[in-house]
Amino acid sequence: MEDLQLWFEIFRLQDRYLSTLDNDRLEEWPDLFTDDCVYEIDADTVESESSYVVIQTRTEGDSFVFQAGRYVDRVVRTPVGWRYASKRVIYDTSRVQTLLATPI
Repeated sequence: MEDLQLWFEIFRLQDRYLSTLDNDRLEEWPDLFTDDCVYEIDADTVESESSYVVIQTRTEGDSFVFQAGRYVDRVVRTPVGWRYASKRVIYDTSRVQTLLATPI
């Protein structure tokens, strides 16, 4: 049962991360991370991996895959809940926008 609870809490953190980006609530984005992002790995640290796809819809209505890849995360339990200690984005697509203003 503890594994299920842990999975759910990590899932909620990832869901908050994606929802924050998808809904352009960038002012909330830093709150998902620890202040210094440097911790020793212990019982309160979890590593996870998940895939993502970003679909861009143009004003004309056409949609296309803008970016795809995966996240490799290390999350830690803090007094206010789970937070990212590190988050690596690995692109699957070969073309990456160099003027990207929104985090992926």
